[in-house]
Amino acid sequence: MFHKVEDIKAMLSPLDLSSVRPVDETGHMITFSKSDLCESFKAIAHIEADEQGLVSVFAEKNGVGAAIHTGLQGLEEKLPEAFGEAGIDPWIIYDFGVRSFGNGQIADAAYAFTILSSNPELRSVSLLGLAACACHQEEYETALVFAKESITCHDAHPRTYLIAGYSALRSGDKKMAKRQLALAARLARGDARLRGEQRCAQRELLLMQLAS
Repeated sequence: MFHKVEDIKAMLSPLDLSSVRPVDETGHMITFSKSDLCESFKAIAHIEADEQGLVSVFAEKNGVGAAIHTGLQGLEEKLPEAFGEAGIDPWIIYDFGVRSFGNGQIADAAYAFTILSSNPELRSVSLLGLAACACHQEEYETALVFAKESITCHDAHPRTYLIAGYSALRSGDKKMAKRQLALAARLARGDARLRGEQRCAQRELLLMQLAS
């Protein structure tokens, strides 16, 4: 019934949205000026819940701030298909973040998710992606900051609550962990597509109960 320990890693990851990308992408193209990029960076660097400045440390560790301040040249070299006359396709950039995460290229993933964090359409899942990046690096308190900010978007995916609960547990906050994991299990219940999130949340809750 419950996932094995190693299986939860598959759930502590960004959401793959490749199957739900808009059919008409032209209406989703966006433009980025250097000031826009800096605003995106500020949006994550000044998260209200981040009282300890953990996001700034995470960004510096992964070179996000430096990449933001150099503009989009580096990204355009790696991802030319995202750039067109009408602007930049944010969905291609998001997919690049997911692929980078899967390949263990966390710095690239963090950069992609950061520049999309101010995009209303992808803000929640981009913050989830950043939470997954921090969790992958075992920066659990930072992951919790990102996950909690994603939850404030009011369209948070059950995986966000799973990452929040897992990170809270690894950070020593068992009360918050129990609350977030219970929410993950409840929100995922009854949806076959979310069975992984539900089972992992239930497993962590069971282990907490057995350990108490």
